[in-house]
Amino acid sequence: MVGIRRNRFEFIGESIGVVLSFGIACALVACKEETPASYPQRAPGAYPGAVPVATTPVAVPAPAPTPVPGAAAVGLPCASEGDLQCAFAHCVGGRCGGCRSGAECKPGSQCLPSWLGYACFPSFAQTTPAPNPAATPAPTPVPVAPASSADPFEPARARCAQRTNEYRARVGVAGVVRRPDREACADGAARNDGVQGAAHGAFGRCQEGAQNECPGWPGSVDQVVDKCLAQMFAEGPGPFAGHGHYLNMTAPGYTGVACGFATATDGKLWIVQNFYR
Repeated sequence: MVGIRRNRFEFIGESIGVVLSFGIACALVACKEETPASYPQRAPGAYPGAVPVATTPVAVPAPAPTPVPGAAAVGLPCASEGDLQCAFAHCVGGRCGGCRSGAECKPGSQCLPSWLGYACFPSFAQTTPAPNPAATPAPTPVPVAPASSADPFEPARARCAQRTNEYRARVGVAGVVRRPDREACADGAARNDGVQGAAHGAFGRCQEGAQNECPGWPGSVDQVVDKCLAQMFAEGPGPFAGHGHYLNMTAPGYTGVACGFATATDGKLWIVQNFYR
């Protein structure tokens, strides 16, 4: 009987040992399975009292560009950034010109509203001169005939001719000569169209071969000249070529230009750009 009791106690002890061993094994397995990536891992030093560990800094993404408040222009078909029609905008999704934010415009350009939607135009912002100005060739001056210093639009006329020649130079076309002898007539055409409220209403009265017009633009004279001519050039030779502005501005057959100015009763500016052969 004593032997039997001893065996019974040994049996109970062995059972308890098996249960304890099984429990320890389960705990070890559970700890091992808790390490996959599906479980959230604490960063080094996140535990209370832990020693901070040097880690590689995580790059913080740049803030998303602010979208424009209106719809983007359709833009022009493009194959690469170097396409002529992509002078101000990046080639995105096979098109360039239209923009939803400034990120789609190239450096030195900005996303501005136009009649066709938001598009990229040159900003003409003031920049700091280069350390070595001798290394940068000076722009070719526009040939200008003598003009009256009493003309309030004199600086704007010179700017209009200068900007026109800058765009012509981009496509390898020779510049046009400013025609002060035709500017008074161009002023009259601009006044006429401003009163009538219709662009090109006086076309042909000044014996011009072609005419571009900025009808009723708000802003300062310099702003209107820059933005309007930029928009005309941005039309390019593609789907919007029917407007004719880009074609007139870059046509090799024209050798002279007369820019006429008039301020309407509502304070908006009308600019006529007459081209001569």
